[in-house]
Amino acid sequence: MRKLAVLIALVMAAAGGSSALGAGSVDGQARDFGRVAVGDTQTLPETITNVSGGTLTIQSVSAGGPFAVPGGPDQCTGATLNDGDQCSVEVDYTPGSAGADSDTLTVDTGSDSDTFPLSGTGVAHRFVFTNQPANPDFGNVAVGDTSGGKQITVTNNTDYPGNPHVQLGGSDPGQFAESDDCTATVATDCTATVRFQPASTGQHSAQLQVDDDTFTFSGTGVAGTVVQPDAVAFGDQRVGTTSAVQPVTVTNNRSQAITVNVTNGNSVDYNVDTSDCTGQQLGANGQSCSILVAFSPNAQGQQNGTLTVEGQAVQLTGRGTASTADASPSSISFGNQPIFTQSTTENVTVANNGNVPLNVSAPQLGGTNPGQFTFSDGCQQASPVPVSGQCTIAVRFVPTIQGPLDATLQIDSDAGNGRQTVQLHGTGTPSAVVFGPAPVQFKRPHHAGTFSSKKTITLTNRTNAPLAISGVRLGGINPNSFRITAGNCRTRTLTADASCTETVRFAPNEVGVKSASLVVNDNGPNSPHSVALNARATYPNDDVNVLGAVGCDATKITWRRGGTSHRFARTVIVRSRTHIPSGPNDGTRLPHGRGVLHDHELEHFTAYQYRVFALYRSHTRPGTYNHSRGVSLHLTTGEICTPMDGAAIRTTTPTASWLKHATLFGYSFRLFHGEKQVQVKRSVHALQFAFTGRRRLRHGFRYTLFLYAYPPAHPEGTSIGRTTFRVR
Repeated sequence: MRKLAVLIALVMAAAGGSSALGAGSVDGQARDFGRVAVGDTQTLPETITNVSGGTLTIQSVSAGGPFAVPGGPDQCTGATLNDGDQCSVEVDYTPGSAGADSDTLTVDTGSDSDTFPLSGTGVAHRFVFTNQPANPDFGNVAVGDTSGGKQITVTNNTDYPGNPHVQLGGSDPGQFAESDDCTATVATDCTATVRFQPASTGQHSAQLQVDDDTFTFSGTGVAGTVVQPDAVAFGDQRVGTTSAVQPVTVTNNRSQAITVNVTNGNSVDYNVDTSDCTGQQLGANGQSCSILVAFSPNAQGQQNGTLTVEGQAVQLTGRGTASTADASPSSISFGNQPIFTQSTTENVTVANNGNVPLNVSAPQLGGTNPGQFTFSDGCQQASPVPVSGQCTIAVRFVPTIQGPLDATLQIDSDAGNGRQTVQLHGTGTPSAVVFGPAPVQFKRPHHAGTFSSKKTITLTNRTNAPLAISGVRLGGINPNSFRITAGNCRTRTLTADASCTETVRFAPNEVGVKSASLVVNDNGPNSPHSVALNARATYPNDDVNVLGAVGCDATKITWRRGGTSHRFARTVIVRSRTHIPSGPNDGTRLPHGRGVLHDHELEHFTAYQYRVFALYRSHTRPGTYNHSRGVSLHLTTGEICTPMDGAAIRTTTPTASWLKHATLFGYSFRLFHGEKQVQVKRSVHALQFAFTGRRRLRHGFRYTLFLYAYPPAHPEGTSIGRTTFRVR
């Protein structure tokens, strides 16, 4: 058999040289394709030399596994070689997976075949990222700015030069920029640089891609200039005052300093201090300054404004508050008024037309003749006057001299429109009658049904002619509450400056404020003439020491006479289950003994309202009665029958009794004197217990008894009642 010796020259760029493999009598060594990316094909040329010493024909050249001999470049198959002749083939390596591969190249001469080892290593990626940045996040970058670059190394993972085709992908590739020094023939590595250049605010990310390897970069686009807050609310602020300042913060997120531009759209109502921001440049990369805004409303109502900072609007809102006092009418003319008399009342209304309550000070009279007018102030009492509310000042003309008289009513307040004035005009004319005193005040309150002390009223003729008096009477609202008891004015004629007198007493029969007039009919101007009478009637005295005690179905009320009035008639006690009686006839009248009432056969666990009235015979209207205000008692029947709750008993050996209650083990009680427990008793199986023998109570002590039962729901025991009583 002929032997074929083949010299195979493998020219490998990665290995940088050639080698010969021999078969038979020719020595050789393994040939390695090195590292090749999975899916890629690397081709190496091979030369076959006939070293057999004779002539031979090559039938085929083949390779196994991921290695192959393509047909086109194969010059050996079918070739006849003399000794020493050569032919060429190409061998392809296409790894299908990562890892080491090996197989053989087989040369078949028909009568013999020779094999030569082939090897290579498949790698997953042609190019991979190395030297990755420790922090792939660019952080906050202003929209329109470009960040600094972050570098990453692109490493050739094979033994063959190639083009890495570096590019950006992922979610937001348009928000980033990539540059590199990678060429089409990178043998080892190259460098890529990524920058963040956001076109919109928010979080963004992109992937740097090479082959199948990726690396994700991220960043947050922020406004170049941030103005916060975008709205400032000052709420209510009184007109003419200034609020506390509120800051508006300007932050420069850009990569270069800026000059802050500020425009105040409402300089009338808002004070803006920009000294911290304007007149200098605001540093880059997060430097901030503050604009201070204060609300100083110039008028009441909603006063809004817009602060424009670097093109961004900050809405300013606030409401100017002020009370506005409007007095009407602005002028009052009382006309002619006889001297030493008073006119009818004219009312001045002060309205609050503002948007906050109005605080009114005490009015004053000013002008030329302030002493010729009087007023009754109803505004200080009503102060503060609510929004849209009003108060009243009653004004009268009381001239003491003849002729035209003028004054001003001056009303001060905290209103934004300042003091209000009302012009007062009147003419004093010769008078007919002057009363003294005027008005007549019964200052001390009197019990209804009794007479007050006397009031003597002097009537003087202030005309220059005789004054003929035709009658004297009582008029007004409550004429029946007063009595004319004496006088010498009726049918009398008074010469100029002469006087007469009438005596009046307060004689009320009902409680309350009473007013009337002493009216004089005469032949003088402006007749009839009158003087006001004012007084107040009160309730007569209540009974005293009114005490109530209550058991399970009965109550007891005791009392004593209040005072020694010979008008006293009797005591009336009224009971109701629905309300507190308002008078002696409002409810059920109960019969009683002297100073004590026993009310029996009441419903268990029911509230009763009692009222104890003292009844008096009326002196001002004989045959009728006046009653006291009345003393109210609220008594509720309970579990314990005796001793009654609130009672005072005489015996030291009382019997405690109670209503039947569901119980498993009878009843028990605890007895206290003050906070000290003095007795305890368990397993009482009756509905009463007598405090006798060693359990006798002591005079002068106040006791509280707590009663317990043991119902199925509370077998451990539960309180069902208590009573507090005193042993006299």
